[in-house]
Amino acid sequence: MIARKLASAPKIRIIGFSADGRYFAYEQFEDDTVSDTAIAAIDVIDRDTGRSMAGFPFGFLGMEKNGQFPARVGDHRITINENLSGTARLAQLRADVVRETRARLDELKIDVPGQRLAGFPVTARIERITTVDFVLAPMLPGKDMPDPQTVYRATTAITPDDMSICVDSMKPVDHVIELKLEVIDDTGARAALPAIVTKTAWPSGQHECASLVRMTDVIAAPPRAQHEPRTVVVLMLAVSWGAHADTARYFAAFARLP
Repeated sequence: MIARKLASAPKIRIIGFSADGRYFAYEQFEDDTVSDTAIAAIDVIDRDTGRSMAGFPFGFLGMEKNGQFPARVGDHRITINENLSGTARLAQLRADVVRETRARLDELKIDVPGQRLAGFPVTARIERITTVDFVLAPMLPGKDMPDPQTVYRATTAITPDDMSICVDSMKPVDHVIELKLEVIDDTGARAALPAIVTKTAWPSGQHECASLVRMTDVIAAPPRAQHEPRTVVVLMLAVSWGAHADTARYFAAFARLP
């Protein structure tokens, strides 16, 4: 049996929002030393549908599909140059993916950066990885002058939440990430407002089983209309257990605030 190895996490680059606030684009990429290959893909999320736009994600994702790792996604003929060293190979792949998607991103006018509000990067060693509390405006913290802003809590859950379903059967099982947004009071208790739940599909690759989700970034989305409810984009790193090594890929979801 091949010994399990500790895999590195993919990195993420926020490309931004379209000027009308409808689309959000990001890139995930990785020099995968466990499998000795490069991974890079750009995704564009449509706020109206909650799903990726047609043709996205585009590139190669850190999952196995049809016996291929990394999985080719999007309609393209890009190849990974395995003759290059790890750093050079990744740089070439990223350049190819950016070049092939540039015209589409320009057409959507994606150039608004958005404001990062909260999140836990993978390098932060914390125990509470399924919950993030945040406010909408940057204010200096202090004991004598408490922040009067509304506090929002984002929580993630995986369904089905039972690794034995896919481990015991050895068959790929698709999962769903449930992202819940609610208001909490200064004691951390849930307020009377109803929570809002957003569901994001987590399709399974071959030989992997959903393990955990970590919210790395909460980003304020540009408003689309003056009186529209505020919306954020939550970036989530979804980690799958595998016999050889864990794999991971990012998902993004628009979520309306209560």
